[in-house]
Amino acid sequence: MENQGQTSNPGETAKDNAIVSTIESLTNGENNQAIIENLQMYIDAGRGFRTSIFHENIEASEKKMFISEHVYGKMKSLMEETARTKKEHAFLTLGWVHDGDYMFSSIFSDLDIADEVKEQFYIDYPDFKTNESAADLNIILYSYWNVINSHIDEMRAKGVRPLVSLGHTHPDVSESFGNYSLPDLVYIAEQEGAIRGNRSEDEFEYCHIVLPVNGDVDCMTFDKADKRFRKITNVMSVGQASAEEVPAYTFVSPKTLAGTSYVKEEDESVKDGLYTESIRRFISSHQWDGLSDA
Repeated sequence: MENQGQTSNPGETAKDNAIVSTIESLTNGENNQAIIENLQMYIDAGRGFRTSIFHENIEASEKKMFISEHVYGKMKSLMEETARTKKEHAFLTLGWVHDGDYMFSSIFSDLDIADEVKEQFYIDYPDFKTNESAADLNIILYSYWNVINSHIDEMRAKGVRPLVSLGHTHPDVSESFGNYSLPDLVYIAEQEGAIRGNRSEDEFEYCHIVLPVNGDVDCMTFDKADKRFRKITNVMSVGQASAEEVPAYTFVSPKTLAGTSYVKEEDESVKDGLYTESIRRFISSHQWDGLSDA
């Protein structure tokens, strides 16, 4: 990205490309006009980085997701902790793919990582440190890298397709806590790329899970063939003798941002500028193709 009288650095250019690529993927589906209007609403409100992508505008996947009682119980405990502290927590879930559906049997979270491990990580990698309220997926990758690779190798040895998912919780600190943010979707691709960095391209399947504190288990996939995000709405918790339906994507997105209690974070202005410019440029570039009236 380049502004008049100002030259962008490589990091900003890469992030800008990632943001635009994500928006393009969102507008590859049937609800492209709704996505554009969704983005425009946040830009009009002066919010770029804190742009939520309403899940009502994301196409549903035909996949089903099954999670063990242990995994679901741990997810609920993470939601409860986030509801209590208003702090996001990061987690890793592992499983396999069966007849196209997702089967999860194990889960690890940042609460399982010792404080001294976290402290050393931020000493070694200070640029990765997030603010106190945000989830840190980098510490999950750092702490469970060998676990992820061992799981992929084990599943492949058994002749089944490995499944890896990163995720994080969402506290109800804004009017859109039940949706993915645009940065969430940008980070999905970045984190998947990090995991695939030392693996062959098609060795495993990846998805991302968000746990809003309203009790939903929201899973997002990215179809590389169609270059399209899809949401998994059919989620089941599987016990020893039965399966129980789990709520997913029940949150109703706001129709307007006027009068909300939203408060900007201290470091948000720089992030807002980058996202706002990328979003505006994308909308402007589509003003002649029927996607937007901007």
